[in-house]
Amino acid sequence: MNHKAMTYCNLIAFVSRGVSGQTLTESESVVKGPGESHKLTCTFSGFSSDPSVAWIRQPAGKGLEWISVKNRFTISRDNSRKQVYLQMNSLRAEDSAVYYFDSLFYCDYAFDYWGKGTTVTVTSVTPAQAPTHVIGLMPCGPQSRDTVTLGCLAVDFTPSSWTFSWKQGSNNLENITQYPLILKNDKYLGISQVEVSRQDWDAKKTFECAARALTTAPPSPNLTTSFSLDEEKQQASFYCFAKDFSPRTHEIIWQKVGSEKASILDETSVFSEGRNDTNGAKLYSAASLLTVNPTELTSGATFTCVFKGKGVNNTDVAGCTQAAVDIKIIGPTYRDILVKQSGKITCQIQVNNGQLEKIFWENQDNVEMAGTVKTEGLKKKEELVLDITYDEWHQGVERYCVVQHKDILFPFKIQYKRQKSGPVQRPSVFMLPPVEHAKNKEVTLTCSVKDFFPEEVYVAWLVDDDVVDSKYKTSTTSPVEKEGSYLVYSQLTLTDDQWKQSGVVYSCAVYHESITNSTRSIVRSIGFSKNRTDLEMINKY
Repeated sequence: MNHKAMTYCNLIAFVSRGVSGQTLTESESVVKGPGESHKLTCTFSGFSSDPSVAWIRQPAGKGLEWISVKNRFTISRDNSRKQVYLQMNSLRAEDSAVYYFDSLFYCDYAFDYWGKGTTVTVTSVTPAQAPTHVIGLMPCGPQSRDTVTLGCLAVDFTPSSWTFSWKQGSNNLENITQYPLILKNDKYLGISQVEVSRQDWDAKKTFECAARALTTAPPSPNLTTSFSLDEEKQQASFYCFAKDFSPRTHEIIWQKVGSEKASILDETSVFSEGRNDTNGAKLYSAASLLTVNPTELTSGATFTCVFKGKGVNNTDVAGCTQAAVDIKIIGPTYRDILVKQSGKITCQIQVNNGQLEKIFWENQDNVEMAGTVKTEGLKKKEELVLDITYDEWHQGVERYCVVQHKDILFPFKIQYKRQKSGPVQRPSVFMLPPVEHAKNKEVTLTCSVKDFFPEEVYVAWLVDDDVVDSKYKTSTTSPVEKEGSYLVYSQLTLTDDQWKQSGVVYSCAVYHESITNSTRSIVRSIGFSKNRTDLEMINKY
C-alpha cells in the first residue's frame, strides 16, 4: 500500500533521511443502512515508535472534518497488533464520507502520514448481490401421497426483490409456495417449494429451481441538447447532456444530417458519477461539446447527438430537436466603445425547456464578477449585462457568461473575447463631392473611410460641431474587407434648404482604435458656401 506525506492545518510534512517503508492499510469500502454499526480498522507498520493517531473524514463536496461525534463514534487502538479502530454506531446518512486514518510520527521532525481512505456509504438502498448458494431440497422418508414436495434454498442475497421459479424440462411449474424472506446480517435467505406428481418424480425427471432478481432496466438517459453561436470567434457550439445512465460504459456520437460531413474544430467530453437508483445501481452522467465553423450551418443541415450505452438494456437515444437553452453574446456598440470609451456586453438567454437556476458573469480567472449574479425570479428570457472599458476591450480580456439549468448537470459557459489578428492600421478619410437629387430636392454627402484594420469603426456626422439629430438621415455600410484591410461608406442626406444654408459646415468624424490624437477621431468637413472639401484634419470632436 502506498503512502504519502501531506500537510493539513498547522501540521508540516518534512522529508528526512532514515524514515521510509511506513505503510497504512485501511478497511475496504462499505455500504451500510441507517442505524447500523461498523468498525473501521487501520493497520500500521514500519514506524520506529507508536504514532499519534486521528481519524478524519470528507463528505462528498465538502472539506475535511475531524471525527468528533460524541456517543456514536469511538476511537481505540491495539499496539500489539499495530491496529487502530473507529467504531461507528447508529449510522446516519450524513455520516457518508471518505474516512482517512491520520498518523503523526514524531522524531527529529513531524511526519503526517495518511491512509488511502475508506468510503463509507449510509443509505437505505442496498446494492444487489446474488445468492452465494442455491440449494435443491429433496424429500426424505416415506412418501404416501400422489405428489412430492421439492424445496429450493437461496442464501445471502440482496435486495429482497429476488423471486423463485420452477421448471420441468421446458414447462414452467405453477404449484409453487414462496415463503417470506428471512433477513439475517443484512442479507436475505429465501425458501421456495413446489408440488410435483409422484409419477414424474419416480420417473426421475429433472426439476429445475431458479432464483432471479427482479431488476428494472436502467432508464434511457435524460438527453438534452443546446446550441450557441459566437460571432466574434466564428464558432458554433453544440452541447449534449446525458443524465442518469448505467452502466458507465457509453459513447456520445455527433451526426450531421442533410449535408456533407461536418468539419469539426473541437470535440470535448466530460463524465461524472452520480446517485444510486432505487435498486442500488450507480447512475452516471456525461456531456459532450462539439464546436464547428458557422459555415456548417447550411440550410437543411441538422446536428444530432446519439447516446450509445454498452449495457444490455441500453438503446441508442437521439438528442431532442429543440435546445434546452439558447445563448447569444452581443458585444458593445462601436459608438459606445470608440466614442464613449466604455460599453456593455449583453448575454441573451432563451430557455426552451425547464428552468434556470443561476446566471452570472465570470472573469478570465473563472471568478464570479460582483453584481452580475442572478438567482431569483429568473424568466424564460433573460439578459445579463456587463460593463466593459475601452482598455479591457482593446486588450482582449476574457469574460464568460455562465448559465446553470436546474435539469442539466453541467453549466453552460460561453466566452466573450474581442478577436483581432494583425497590427492596427490607420484609416484614410475622404469627403466626396456632394450629389444633388433634383427630383427629390435632396443632397447626399458621402464620407469614404478605407484602408483600416481591424474592422471596428464608427462614423459620426456633425452640423456645426453638433451631432446630427433626427431631422437628418444618415446611413453607414458594414465594413467590407479588401486585400487585408477594410473600407466603409457613410452618407448624410440633406434637403436643398438645409444644404444651402450659408455658413453651415457639415463634417464626418471617424473613430478607430488606431487614431490616438486627443479627440481620437479624424474629421473631414464641407459646406455650401465654400463648396469644396477641407482636406485638413480638424481636431474638434
